[in-house]
Amino acid sequence: LNKEDRARLGESLKKQMHYRIKQAKSTKEFYVFGIFVVDDIIELYCSSFSKEKGYSFVLLKKIVLPTLMTSYTSLEESLEILFSFKEMIKNSQQDPLDYEKPYIQYEYSNYFKPTISFIKSPN
Repeated sequence: LNKEDRARLGESLKKQMHYRIKQAKSTKEFYVFGIFVVDDIIELYCSSFSKEKGYSFVLLKKIVLPTLMTSYTSLEESLEILFSFKEMIKNSQQDPLDYEKPYIQYEYSNYFKPTISFIKSPN
C-alpha cells in the first residue's frame, strides 16, 4: 500500500505543479513539495518541472520522528532538516517584484503531460 500511496503523492504533486505553473511569473515557481509519513519516518519530497528534463519527483530526505527516548537525540537534526525544507518552499514562492510580470504558462503548456486518475474497479 505504501508504494501506491507514494505514487498518489507523486500524481498529486504533478497536479499541484500544473496549477502552480498556470499562476507562475518565473521558473523558480516550478517546484512543489510533499511530505509522506510512514510509521515513525517522515519522507520529504520535491517535484519540479523544466522544458529540458520534464517532470521530476525526488525524495529529498528521510527523517525519524523523535518519538522515543532512543530517537530523541535526533530531535535537533530533524528540526534543522524541517526548517531547511520550509526555506526551500519559501524560496520557490513568487517574488513580489514579479507581480506585474506576465504569466509564463504559455511557454510551457506544450510540455505538460496529463496526470493519472486512480479509479476503483467495479469488480
